[in-house]
Amino acid sequence: MPRLLSALFLTSALALSACSDSGAEFVGTWRQASVREDGITTRYTFFADGRAQIVVRPPAGAAQTYGARYRVEADSLLTLQDAQGAERFVARVTGDTLRLRSPVTGRRTMLYRVGG
Repeated sequence: MPRLLSALFLTSALALSACSDSGAEFVGTWRQASVREDGITTRYTFFADGRAQIVVRPPAGAAQTYGARYRVEADSLLTLQDAQGAERFVARVTGDTLRLRSPVTGRRTMLYRVGG
């Protein structure tokens, strides 16, 4: 998954969610705060059972959907994993805003809640 996650994070940011009671605030659907220069938008849905779905939508053509599992540790260290590997992010929810930071690259991403 590092290739997939890195590509998603670099192209639109990667949202994560929690599967424990302390991470319930992450469950729902989130959209990136801004559209990329190339017009690609991304939505992330995190389910209470630990599943995640990432939908990458180009301005033209079919959307691509990715599935993964996620978990939260220490209320803010989020891990997304599939058969290819795992990647971690530091996440903070304030109201309907989710802020992510990659501890590896330092990249920051902001997402807004659109459903729950």
